[in-house]
Amino acid sequence: MEFRILGPVEAIGPDGSVRLTRPKQRALLSALLLRANQVVPVEQLAEAIWDGSAPSTAGAVLHT
Repeated sequence: MEFRILGPVEAIGPDGSVRLTRPKQRALLSALLLRANQVVPVEQLAEAIWDGSAPSTAGAVLHT
């Protein structure tokens, strides 16, 4: 699997390219890729996605 985060955010696999157009999806994938092979706490992911204004349900939303 190949990921592109400079320019359009994309995931490229054996079946082709998937362009991620939703801002929260792009933010989540980018945050995870920037910390590859590391455990990323929910708090850090919530910060990356909601920029300091995470809802109280952020943990549940991320798990979904």
